[in-house]
Amino acid sequence: MACSLVTGMKNECRPIQVNNVMYRYYPKTYKAYPNSVDWIPKYQRENFNHSSTQRHDYKPYGNAKPDTFIRRAALARNNGLNKQQIFFHHGKKYNDNMISYYDQVYNKRDLEHIPTNRRWDLKRIAWLPEKSDVPIYGNATKFGLLEKKKEQWKKEVEEENRGIYSSETMTSFAELPKNSLITKHQVTPKHISSRMHPHHLNKDLALRSLPIINPVPQIDSYKFTLYRQFGKVYHE
Repeated sequence: MACSLVTGMKNECRPIQVNNVMYRYYPKTYKAYPNSVDWIPKYQRENFNHSSTQRHDYKPYGNAKPDTFIRRAALARNNGLNKQQIFFHHGKKYNDNMISYYDQVYNKRDLEHIPTNRRWDLKRIAWLPEKSDVPIYGNATKFGLLEKKKEQWKKEVEEENRGIYSSETMTSFAELPKNSLITKHQVTPKHISSRMHPHHLNKDLALRSLPIINPVPQIDSYKFTLYRQFGKVYHE
């Protein structure tokens, strides 16, 4: 059995055995330290159902019934009133009342339903009837906002459903339709082309620095004979 040295002690420890337990004994200090802990096997783990403060404070009452008034008040406080109680307290009277005052004033929507003359009511002390007393029924004026927003929402949903594996190239460069590919190409004939004209070829050193004549006149009705003499060109 190997023993570790203690700081400041020259003598090595001596192992001794007492009651089947090995001890490290230092001669100068006369202290013995056990190599194993003997109280671990004696501890027995057991399951205890300890109580809590909440179990003492809030005792269960199984036969109690919920108070309907308190539950209704809590539901209204948390969720608020539903749309039936806010918008439909007069039934379906205002379902088709979609024409706004802007449509009435600027677009002159269905003004024939409103009486032109009003009378003074002595009991209510007001001019009757008012606009709110005679609601105008009809669909709202559409100027394309709903269709535009639906198209925008559709594109946003498509962008969200692309997935996390879509790259920047896939989103930036969309696939074009097949009919956008140009398969027919037209080329100007050589005898009327301004680029393929023999006067404008880069091989001629005398005409290299001269400007290109564009457009070139029709040469079918002319006969050109080129003579190179001393770096000059003559036409006949």
